[in-house]
Amino acid sequence: MATWNPCAKTVKPDQAYEVWRVDDHPEYGGEWTWYVLKKYQTPEKEAANSYARWHCMVTSPNTSVRGDWGGVYVTDITSIAYKLVLGLSCAYHLAGRGGDQASQSPPLELLRQSQERSNYSVKFLGTPWLSFA
Repeated sequence: MATWNPCAKTVKPDQAYEVWRVDDHPEYGGEWTWYVLKKYQTPEKEAANSYARWHCMVTSPNTSVRGDWGGVYVTDITSIAYKLVLGLSCAYHLAGRGGDQASQSPPLELLRQSQERSNYSVKFLGTPWLSFA
């Protein structure tokens, strides 16, 4: 029997399934935050697939507060970042407890942090994306 993916539904950043952060990105520098908005595979399949990806909103010194949105390889995140205990887990969403509590996590002040903008290249699935002012 196939397992069901509880994180398959795309959610808004204030209801992110997980939030990952690196304080000083080893390649690009600065604080980076990934809001996991959708997972394309179950955790079992993700573990076996080195090309597994998540749909994320990414904030960094190179983006506005609204961040860049797109697919990111799971290993690109988990190899350098730590998971914040702010987002609601997939199990929480699976239990159907999203409601008002979901809109409180992660805290909206993370989304409102002012960040500098630059024309620095950001990699999403091997494709360079540029953030322009």
